[in-house]
Amino acid sequence: MQFKILEARLGLRMEARFGRQYYTSQLRPDHKAEIEVLESEPTLRELVNGWLERMPYLEARFWPNEPDFFERLETLYVGSLVKGEESNAKLWREIFVEGTTDRHFSPAAARSALFIMLYRDEPIFQQAFRFLDSLLDIDTVMASWRARHISMVHRMIGLRVGTGGSTGQSYLKGAMDSHHIFSEIADLSSFLFERRKLPPLPEALKRAVRFAD
Repeated sequence: MQFKILEARLGLRMEARFGRQYYTSQLRPDHKAEIEVLESEPTLRELVNGWLERMPYLEARFWPNEPDFFERLETLYVGSLVKGEESNAKLWREIFVEGTTDRHFSPAAARSALFIMLYRDEPIFQQAFRFLDSLLDIDTVMASWRARHISMVHRMIGLRVGTGGSTGQSYLKGAMDSHHIFSEIADLSSFLFERRKLPPLPEALKRAVRFAD
C-alpha cells in the first residue's frame, strides 16, 4: 500500500500502469478508495511540469536581438547529429515544438528543462539542474527496488502465478521496465551538444540568472 501511494504521488496514473488489472486487486476496500482519491490529486510530475512552464528565461523580452533563439538551438543540434541519428531531428520537433499526446511534459516545459541542462553552469540554474537530476535518481532507486523484488519473487515462487493472479516474475519485470515516472527528463540528454557551441546569453539575461549581490 505504501509503495502504491508513493507511485501515485509521484505521477504514475492507473491508465499508464503495466498490468493495471492487478494493481488494486489485493487491497482492502478502504486502501483502494484512498488510492483512487490520490489519482485525482496533482502529482509531483504535474507540479514539475507547471514549474518548468513558468520559467521566464526563454521569453522574447530576454532575447530582443534573437527572437528565434530556440530555432537556433535546433539548427545547432541537428548539425551535430551523426549517421544513424537523423530521426532525432523529427523527435526534436515532436518534443519541443508540436507536442504529442503520449508525453507528460508539455513542449514549453521540455524547452525550459533543456535550457537548464544546456546552461547549467549559470548560477541560478545549478540548483534547478540538480533538482532535475534528483528526479532521475528517484526512478533509478525505484527500479532497483523492483529489480530486487523480482529476484526475490523468482527465488520464492519460480514461474508460478503471482499475487492476484498476475503472471508473477514477468508481470513485475514489465512494471519495472515501464514504470519510469521521469523518463522524459532522461530523454532530454539526447538533445545535448557541445556547450562551447552554445549561443552566449544576452547581458540582460545573464544579469537575471546571477545571484543578487
